[in-house]
Amino acid sequence: MDILIVLLEDAGQVVTRETIRQRVWESTFVEEANITKNIGLLRSTLRAHLDDTDPIKTITKRGYQFVGPVDMRPKTESGSHIASGAYPEEVVVIPLDEESRIALEEAEPVVHAASVPVVDAPRAIPVRRVWGRRGGWIAASVILLAACTGFAVDRWRSGHAAAAKQRASLAILSLHNLSDNASENWLGAALTETLGSDLSGDNGVRLVSGERVAEAERDLTLGEARSYDDRAIQSVGRRLACDLALTGSYLPEGDRIRVDLQLRNAATGTIVTTFSRVIDKHQLIGTVAEASAKLRQSIGLAPAEAVVDYLQGTSPSEQDGVRLYLEGQRLLQEGRFQEAEPLLSQAVLLKPERALAHSALASAWQAMGYVERAREEARMGLARSGSLPAEKKLVLEAGAYAIFTDWPKAIAAYRQLTALHPDDLDYPAALAECLYKSGSPKQALQTLQTMLGSSKIAANDPRFTILEASSAAAMGDWRAQLMYAGETIRLARAHSSPYFESKGLWSEGLAWARVGDLEHALGDFHEAQQISSRIGDELGQANVLTSLGSEQGYRKDPQAVVTLRQALAIFDRLGNRGGEIGAWSELGCALTYTEDWAGAKAAFHSAIDRANEVHNPALAFGAVLDLAYVASNQDDLDAELKYANEALKISRAAGNIDGIGSSLEYLGDVAFEKGNLTEARSWYDQAMVSMKQQNSGYATGKLLYLMAQLDMATGDLASARRREDEINGMHVLKGERLEQQMLTEAALRIEEGRPEDVMGPMTDLTDHYTTALPAAEAWRLIAASYLERGDVAHARSAIEKALPMARDSENTRDYLIPETLLAARIDAAEGHGMRAEATLGELLKKAQAIQSERLQLEVRLAAGTIALEQGHRTEGERTLQRVIAEASQRGFGLTERKARKALATSAKS
Repeated sequence: MDILIVLLEDAGQVVTRETIRQRVWESTFVEEANITKNIGLLRSTLRAHLDDTDPIKTITKRGYQFVGPVDMRPKTESGSHIASGAYPEEVVVIPLDEESRIALEEAEPVVHAASVPVVDAPRAIPVRRVWGRRGGWIAASVILLAACTGFAVDRWRSGHAAAAKQRASLAILSLHNLSDNASENWLGAALTETLGSDLSGDNGVRLVSGERVAEAERDLTLGEARSYDDRAIQSVGRRLACDLALTGSYLPEGDRIRVDLQLRNAATGTIVTTFSRVIDKHQLIGTVAEASAKLRQSIGLAPAEAVVDYLQGTSPSEQDGVRLYLEGQRLLQEGRFQEAEPLLSQAVLLKPERALAHSALASAWQAMGYVERAREEARMGLARSGSLPAEKKLVLEAGAYAIFTDWPKAIAAYRQLTALHPDDLDYPAALAECLYKSGSPKQALQTLQTMLGSSKIAANDPRFTILEASSAAAMGDWRAQLMYAGETIRLARAHSSPYFESKGLWSEGLAWARVGDLEHALGDFHEAQQISSRIGDELGQANVLTSLGSEQGYRKDPQAVVTLRQALAIFDRLGNRGGEIGAWSELGCALTYTEDWAGAKAAFHSAIDRANEVHNPALAFGAVLDLAYVASNQDDLDAELKYANEALKISRAAGNIDGIGSSLEYLGDVAFEKGNLTEARSWYDQAMVSMKQQNSGYATGKLLYLMAQLDMATGDLASARRREDEINGMHVLKGERLEQQMLTEAALRIEEGRPEDVMGPMTDLTDHYTTALPAAEAWRLIAASYLERGDVAHARSAIEKALPMARDSENTRDYLIPETLLAARIDAAEGHGMRAEATLGELLKKAQAIQSERLQLEVRLAAGTIALEQGHRTEGERTLQRVIAEASQRGFGLTERKARKALATSAKS
């Protein structure tokens, strides 16, 4: 509708895409496809009411023009025209500030309608539009067009019908233990669970989940006192979009307990009703029933038929089982999996028929990475779920199917829950999460956008936008992930939710990293880490530290190791094996950047060992693939091939498209080194299909420069140039990624006959780095540039700076052999032919030892050329003829061309 307004404001004139972008979205990033899609929706909607005439004309390479009829007379809701002058000429749309909104909510405390959160704005950054003198007829035309299609009226009716059927939503806040005895804390959880089950058991109220309440209490830093003033309750109401909040405390003294409860209107903070009793502990079930009846009566509900019995037991062991289950469940909701697991394990031993205890233990095992244990507990929970209320039973089943990765059944269960309870946003959120995890991120986005378009509460809930970001990431659409993560941050800040603000910043940082903007990525990660640390979100902090350490590693920042070890310590303390495996893998990567191959291998094997512990090889995929990278740097092509095939097998089994592409890339690398260029190109082409599907800027750029190197080897310099130009146009490669591309570009310029163009970029690298990658390579290319121009003295000076770094590296293939080969050519140019020939003989043995047919050809090419220069004509010609034959057979066109040129030059002389 905003786009339509822009077109109507300039009806008959051409409106450019940039104008639409600026006036509708301002500074928010929007892809071209969004504008095209929305224009298409407008056309299809309006054509049906304009005799199939297209009212919007596309002006090629310029923009759009509204050419349809416009009725300038405003109409009333009934359809009659408004008299001239009855419609205001200028209307300024200004959103309410928070204070005004609170005042409005306090003036209309409606218990049975969902509270309006603090943010009441479109999902994109709101555009303040000042209507000019045409504002009346533009606004009226919009109303008329919407009414014609029936969209606005139908949406209004469906929205009000849904509101009429909505249950009052209730959040039970943590009940405060007023005694100094921490062993009695379980009573608060028992009261919470029992009251919640009773109040929601017959769908009387919609209960906000304990996880969300725990998040809100942490976000709002309500403290341990649990003393809530009106404004605190209002904050809780806005944060959880709930109508009611139950607060209270209890004081156990011997066999007696005092219970005090207050039911509060979440919009105003005022007390709806209270309940206080001093009773014997064995009377707790009766007291809960009495309290529940009074609470239900205060909001107009009939008494429940029976209280769900969580507290009553005939033996001490049953009581202990309940206590352990409830304490474990509380720890699970707070993300303290390592502490929750032993309590829940004991609970199922003491009371094995409790389905919910098995389900909670399954969730703990899954969060810790123990998939098989989680599935076994989930099976036990399913087998014992028959006596649960219908909704709880279906929730347990959905969670169990998700643990089994039986996605069709999990999705069907969450669809059923969504249909049965349309006012509970937890279910469509879980449905969307299952969809993107099952490999259907596009469907997940559609589900989310349907919910966001039909529910004001959902549209203002950062849970949904962070799920949109995750779905976009699963599709490899990093720019969409940026947009959704940014929306999450905006909503989280408006709701005073540091928990989701941290999640949004983390997601945004990941997206920036994927498109190659490390500066923005690092900034987001630092901010997210500080927030998660401040609010005590240890799991969130560890996840962000892992991502931060990863990006620091790309920059060869020594702090990366410190950061990643901090993450490892947290994951270990939480018992989160999945996170720990990821952190070990990232630590290994950080060590590879400093060429600490032994340390890197140890880290990668630690990741694999932990994945084996939890019987989940998919978690070790990254570590296996990184071992292929280590093998390539240690000149072990057989090991590289082994690990690449293993990684390919794991990634295919897991449906990891990005992993498949990366594995194929390493297979191509091995084939290239072994001289199988046709096979290498096939692997690279297959990898590119995966990379394009994932839309990974870094991965695609890396693969493009590898393909450019392959093109150069075949002698197709034009194709290599096209690939390099494509990389240059991507603007995604930073840090080490940019270095590799710069090195490939420099090598191509030398082959294109432009050696003088190498100096500037390579000097930039040598000024900043002292490691083999990229400094040794940069100095070698500088030396080659001088040698091509006949400046042997400067070539010698440059290669002498490269050689020490090359000798310090274990990577013979990429550094020592190429650098020493160029040094031998410089020796020959200086008149030291015999020394050059001896050096080349040693290099040939090294190239044979590491099975690199590519390097063997290059060494033999140099040997034949130098032999001719030294007057050893027969030997030189024989060597070059063999090089030509083998290079031709294997497809090394550039080597073949150079060998023929050397023979032709010798023949002329």
